[in-house]
Amino acid sequence: MHYNQILAYLQVFFLRQNCPKRFPTARYIRDEIASIKYHVYRHKGLGRLRKGNIQYKCERMARNGISHEGLWQQLIRLNRQETAKRAKCEYISNPESYIVTLLNSQYVVNLEDRKIFSSRNCSQSAEFLEQLCILAYLINAQDLPPANKLVKPETLPGGQFFFRGVHCLPTEKLQKAFGQHPERLSRIAERFGAKNCEFGDDSIQLYILPRIPLTVVVWGSDDQFDARASILFDQTASAHLPLDALLAAVNLAVDTLIETCKQSG
Repeated sequence: MHYNQILAYLQVFFLRQNCPKRFPTARYIRDEIASIKYHVYRHKGLGRLRKGNIQYKCERMARNGISHEGLWQQLIRLNRQETAKRAKCEYISNPESYIVTLLNSQYVVNLEDRKIFSSRNCSQSAEFLEQLCILAYLINAQDLPPANKLVKPETLPGGQFFFRGVHCLPTEKLQKAFGQHPERLSRIAERFGAKNCEFGDDSIQLYILPRIPLTVVVWGSDDQFDARASILFDQTASAHLPLDALLAAVNLAVDTLIETCKQSG
């Protein structure tokens, strides 16, 4: 993932955890971002943020609980049974945990230890973006069925202004990975419990999280046209995740699709 995107996530989520208002002023945002950069670059000894080590640094921050403390505090205050119902996941009372499915893999969210790990291997901690997506989802998900109406990101509430610049959806990655061979998308669909769709030259619908389906469409390149890709949401997507967390979830899904495609040959 591009380091500018991860820096944007860090800025937004640090800001949200410390911000006293839902919609802070522009000056507050500017001051907070300056403080965040100083905190990341200096106080935590992370040095200069460089492309080669950004993922490692984010993962280290996730393991140390630096970046998600505010999200954990919000989650722990919520009613356990209501949260499980809203998020369409399982709650276990001993130890207090949620079992959440992310991209067809199950994760344990341990409320007592404030850790998230794979249900298959308790020593395998979830990575930075996985933790971010799961925590934000548990906090924000609503008990709403899918509308079964596909929409573009800019039609979501606030999406017209949010999905720009470093917040653009990663469609170029999809074009590069699947543009010459769109059928590869369907080949890996089963691994994610995805279903094939009838859009473009190839398309699938997979669930990033239990209430958030994502539709990925690819048009292959030929002599006349370059490859194209599109990412579509269910109309209810922004009810379950804020747009910044939704973007993080999409980037995670696309990166996982591409990596799976590479591994499958």
